[in-house]
Amino acid sequence: MKINVDGKELINSASFSLKSEGVAIFNFDEGSKITLKFKMDKNVAGGQRSISNNVDDDGKGMTVTCYNFKVYAPMLEGLFDEPVQIFEHGGKKYYFSFTCSLLNDDRRGLDISFFKEK
Repeated sequence: MKINVDGKELINSASFSLKSEGVAIFNFDEGSKITLKFKMDKNVAGGQRSISNNVDDDGKGMTVTCYNFKVYAPMLEGLFDEPVQIFEHGGKKYYFSFTCSLLNDDRRGLDISFFKEK
């Protein structure tokens, strides 16, 4: 089955929980990797929600750090307005989007989707 969403092909989607300040690593067959980190730090952006991203030293991956994502379910926050490009491989652009919320002080729920250009 192939699923197309707003002109992009959905290649993977997952829903799971992780530590409230957890790390999820997504490895792609193309040798690329996305690391998604959640951190609470009142010294970053005045304690407000912010995102930073850095290309990994090997040039094959990206680390996205989400600071102060602290809303509790049922509210959601994340990158969900429009999928964000994360890398290009084989002439095609790859994207992701996610939503998350704290389930309690220790756990976070995460829904994440990965797409590629058709």
